[in-house]
Amino acid sequence: MKPERGVALIQVLFICTILALLALHFTLTGRQQVEVASLMQDRTAAQLKLNHWQNEILFALLTQPSGELGAALVEANPLTSVWNFYGKLFTPEPGVTIKLQDLEGLVALTATDPALLRLLDYLQLTPVQRSHLLSFLEQQQGGSAQIYRQSAQPGRSMFLQSLSELEQVGELSPQQLKSLQEMVTVFPKSSFNPLHAPDEVLKATLPAEVADEAIRLRDAGSLTADRYLNLVKVEDSETVSFIRGQRIRLEIRVEHGGAVAKRRLICYIRPGDLEPLLWLE
Repeated sequence: MKPERGVALIQVLFICTILALLALHFTLTGRQQVEVASLMQDRTAAQLKLNHWQNEILFALLTQPSGELGAALVEANPLTSVWNFYGKLFTPEPGVTIKLQDLEGLVALTATDPALLRLLDYLQLTPVQRSHLLSFLEQQQGGSAQIYRQSAQPGRSMFLQSLSELEQVGELSPQQLKSLQEMVTVFPKSSFNPLHAPDEVLKATLPAEVADEAIRLRDAGSLTADRYLNLVKVEDSETVSFIRGQRIRLEIRVEHGGAVAKRRLICYIRPGDLEPLLWLE
């Protein structure tokens, strides 16, 4: 009988071990399912919050007046009280960061634009890098440059379609390429809005002392068209505008729990048009 009792005990222990392993498996599986469900819930909540703030921004852009004269009429709310249009991050609520950039405050990516040449000097491009970049732009815009020309066919005689095309200029380092993409636009421009120019653009296009003072005044909320014109010692020009442009680059990042939702786009705001909102990118 003793051998039979020993075998029975072993069987009981074996069955208990199997049951314990099954219980452990069910526990781990249940925990994983809870984590997956929680992450999906966070992703959904983050996406919904991202859509909410995108709609809030677009509604405000379509309804709020632009320019200094309309600034006093802007209704104070968690968005318009903190936003800016020169690419500086702002946070309307915890977990949400937004960056708005008026394209009129950027430098046109045109080989003949003097502002672009000053920008390349500021980024400290070597003569070879500068020559290849300008030659690439001239080729795409129908110029006479020979570098990068792959065939006898002329260039496209138009602006670049995307900033990603700059990656074809292999001489630029990743950091130079990233910095350049933040400071230029592929869209043609007829005017420049210095009030909405990023800090680096002001530093690249203005004397150092003037740029520092303009940035200081803007950070203090005191930079106006009159103060800017007095600062740079020039009269108003047709190429300078102090009204918010219609093309806005929008970047939103939302963090919720363990999920992150991001979106980057360019919108064309025309409140008085039959199509008041167009997507450019």
